[in-house]
Amino acid sequence: MNQAAVIAEITDILEETCRAHNLPLALTCVSSNSLKNNKRTLNIVHSACCVNDLVMQGFLKACIGHHLEEGQGVAGKALKSTHHCSVSNVCLLDVADYPFVDDARISGLPAALAIKLMIKEGFYRSNVDYVVEFFLPANLEDLEEKTLMDGISASLRKFCENSRTVTAPGYSVQPVHLLICLDHRLLKRSNCHLCSVCTGNPTRIVSLSRTAWLQISWVMDLFLIVSSLWRVSIWVFWRENSRMRGFMLVALLICWVRKAPIGATR
Repeated sequence: MNQAAVIAEITDILEETCRAHNLPLALTCVSSNSLKNNKRTLNIVHSACCVNDLVMQGFLKACIGHHLEEGQGVAGKALKSTHHCSVSNVCLLDVADYPFVDDARISGLPAALAIKLMIKEGFYRSNVDYVVEFFLPANLEDLEEKTLMDGISASLRKFCENSRTVTAPGYSVQPVHLLICLDHRLLKRSNCHLCSVCTGNPTRIVSLSRTAWLQISWVMDLFLIVSSLWRVSIWVFWRENSRMRGFMLVALLICWVRKAPIGATR
């Protein structure tokens, strides 16, 4: 009965928050007492979710019945954190870090903000935690995104003040650092020893805003074009200049002969 009262109030709070900020989707997750890989898990409470955009129904249905481990995704990080957690683009998260990433890409989900709610002292003792996750509208600039996240956090605290059951601690918003490696994401190389995809180490990461990502992507595309043209020009020069081929081969042979004795002494 106590948990049902908590879920009912969280549902009302999510609907008010989504209405106030015109948010497309908000999820309520509850932790499980059972452990998986020595970690708690989060399950979505379907009845306590708020869907204002029918396109998001497909994402919600795909997530129902599945779970996140503690530390996975934005909600999983909020579960183990003392801060609100946010990410500028959930679609850039790795599938190992966010199992729902493929469904998020299909639905076009952008930034997300997750906040762990606390049971008010004196209501009842609970061994479970509640995490609410808000998805923001698409195509927001960095400043608009930050302003909206701060507004959501403030609204949630305000609505929780009138709640009998839950409260939203006034922690600062903690950005989730995206597991991005330029070699892995842009050049499609493996074993780059930089990102968690290649190393399995989530601590060696780079945090990028949407604007910075677009700028770097443009620079890398230009670099790939220039390097491709350079390789083509060398090949054309080699093919069309037989005399220069001879000089180049002689020069390489001389360099090799001069280095050979040094290598032999080692």
